[in-house]
Amino acid sequence: MCSIFGSIGNSYSFVAETFKKELRHRGPDDEGTYICDRFRLTLGQTRLSIIDVSEKGHQPLIDSKNNYVIVFNGEIYNY
Repeated sequence: MCSIFGSIGNSYSFVAETFKKELRHRGPDDEGTYICDRFRLTLGQTRLSIIDVSEKGHQPLIDSKNNYVIVFNGEIYNY
């Protein structure tokens, strides 16, 4: 099991730390956070590595131009 979380209106690190602490039991292998003060946005995830145990599964995923950020819970087939 993995978990994702997000918050709009509170872009503070304590929000992310609270979410990660509460959800750590669902994904103890990895965790990540994205905080944007400009849009007051916090996104994050905790991860249980079952299929992809590499670092390539680390989230949030951010594009090369830093325009888009995504967190998701699921699998990408035929990757």
